[in-house]
Amino acid sequence: MVEKESAGSRPKPIRALEDDFPDYRSMKSFELGVREVKTGDIAGVTRINQPRFNSDWTPTELGSDQRWLDVFGFVQKNSRIPEDRNPIELVLIGGKYYVDSDGCRRVAAAHLLGLERITANVIEYRKP
Repeated sequence: MVEKESAGSRPKPIRALEDDFPDYRSMKSFELGVREVKTGDIAGVTRINQPRFNSDWTPTELGSDQRWLDVFGFVQKNSRIPEDRNPIELVLIGGKYYVDSDGCRRVAAAHLLGLERITANVIEYRKP
């Protein structure tokens, strides 16, 4: 059952892979390469110290992150994520994707603006 937030309550923070799978670094990794991923299948971020987002991918500090504003504006205008950066890095584990170090803002903008798919480099972690 999904817990809904009540009016006036603080939004929940985005899920962190380190919280969901604290031992994932001890698992075996497999490079899956670049592929199309459904934006809705991206559950969170790998580390909680990445740019702060709520569970609905809205930024926690909307007006203070100029890079977020730039990325969101680009995606809104062009209906695609910027291609001038490194590919978004995703970790796949337990059937869920998590954004690794680079790409949180681009994934958030794509999610909030309704882009159904993004291109990302995927690394899967599995128990040995």
